[in-house]
Amino acid sequence: MAQYTPGTDTNTAFRTEKFKAVSRFNDYWFNGWHSYLIATATTTIVEFRGLSRVEALDMADSADYNYKNMHGVMFTGTGTGAGWTSAPDCEGVECKAVARRINEADMWRVIVTYVSTVVTHNGNWTKSTF
Repeated sequence: MAQYTPGTDTNTAFRTEKFKAVSRFNDYWFNGWHSYLIATATTTIVEFRGLSRVEALDMADSADYNYKNMHGVMFTGTGTGAGWTSAPDCEGVECKAVARRINEADMWRVIVTYVSTVVTHNGNWTKSTF
């Protein structure tokens, strides 16, 4: 399976938006230190235009354009009495395609939303995935 990764514009594919969102999705106190898990999600929206009905519906149903590859992360400290924190299914990539009819000539378009999320920690901890 060849999964989609957004690239540059072509004659039929147009990147319509790209934006980044940063959010703190977990925080805790440990040994007097306030720690945060921070997720940075980069979203890219690509529109494929001028497709036939069959092409558009095939893309919208394809596993190449509809998938979710997420995994959990764990951060561990070093030294005596070091703590740890983890979060399941919070980092990775997710892709979703939606087909729409655009005119009376039965031309279609597909909007693909691709989200890549990276999780970081505000301390000097070691990151691992699960």
